[in-house]
Amino acid sequence: MIRTKEELANKIRPLCERVLFDKEKSNNTLYAMQTSFNIPTGMTMDLLTGRINLEDANEFILFALCNCLDKELEKKNTNKYFTPIEIEGYSKSKYHEETIKFPIEIKCVPVTADQWIGSVDVDFIMKLRRAQLINYNANAQRTLQKVVKGERSYYKITLNKDAINKITESMDNGNYIPNTITLNMPETADFSYDDSKCVLSIKTLDHFDISDGYHRYIAMGQLKDKNPDFNYPMELRIIMFSEDKVKQFIYQEDQKTKMKKIDSDSMNMNAPENLVVERLNRDVMFNLKNKIARNNGSINYGELAAIIKYFYFKGQGVDKSIRRIIEVESEIRDKSNKLTETYPSLLDKDYSFAELMVIFYTFDNVSIADYNPERTFNLLNRINEIDLKIFATKIPRKGMISAIIQLERM
Repeated sequence: MIRTKEELANKIRPLCERVLFDKEKSNNTLYAMQTSFNIPTGMTMDLLTGRINLEDANEFILFALCNCLDKELEKKNTNKYFTPIEIEGYSKSKYHEETIKFPIEIKCVPVTADQWIGSVDVDFIMKLRRAQLINYNANAQRTLQKVVKGERSYYKITLNKDAINKITESMDNGNYIPNTITLNMPETADFSYDDSKCVLSIKTLDHFDISDGYHRYIAMGQLKDKNPDFNYPMELRIIMFSEDKVKQFIYQEDQKTKMKKIDSDSMNMNAPENLVVERLNRDVMFNLKNKIARNNGSINYGELAAIIKYFYFKGQGVDKSIRRIIEVESEIRDKSNKLTETYPSLLDKDYSFAELMVIFYTFDNVSIADYNPERTFNLLNRINEIDLKIFATKIPRKGMISAIIQLERM
């Protein structure tokens, strides 16, 4: 391809919607996909409505859809996204589902009579994907988004692209901790389980429904499409639940105790701000060593990390190298030591989020030699003159800085 699948998907997605809401154009596209490329009308409708994610489709399917949309809407996107050789080859191709050899054998252990847990990899999941054996069941999944235009409407899968991008980046870097993809077998599946070998053997199966892990599934597909050699270990949960039980399972999964974002972010040990906090808390030369904690510490870990991110690692293209991490830790340590050695009473206090913001505001854009502890101390003593409700969200922002600036000018 001349450009990426993601770029093509973003280009033709609005064209799919345009066709979808025009009955004649929709029927023409379904017919063209069927007659020219042997692509079933059901699959084409799933592509048009977004029930099949465009980025998840292979290059040939995207070519066929782009080609048919070009003809129906008088566009020229095919030539912009595919090379002449690809156009010539794909134009002569016909769709056929890749077959998978049965029985499908999965090394796993039983949890209950209708639930098994095992270890697989991305290669295995992608084999199921290419064989069209993984289905998104709208009746037993999270709610679809309703799109209405005029008198026509359709439902599409809602994807959190930011979440997919984070998963993709983490997997690509090898930092992703494998967790569970859940696939539901229909009750018509023919299977057996060998206790001695711990193997679930599926002899016949129309398809699996993906019950949990759809964003991870999409991320795997994107990485595999970019790099055919990509692979990664994953957990796999196989279930054989009714639709009602699947809904209960999804509800149960959504009841997990959700952490505050500031606390969740502090758990990411690849984030430079957290590495700075870790280094500070272990630095024997740091006067407040071991006083940073997620619970019951003099300094809250998550709050400190969020503030360090705001002042030192905010924005695209910011240097987040290990050298920069070391520099930031050293700067914060030396300025903090200068402050606490000038005012020893600060060694034994608990710091609020607002106080930390004041401290780092005075640390900002000043060298260690020019840093004035008296400025910080005076502002800390006057902090109650600010409306402290401004700091209640504990998410650093410009309004907080403006309040501190105003205090300093008073």
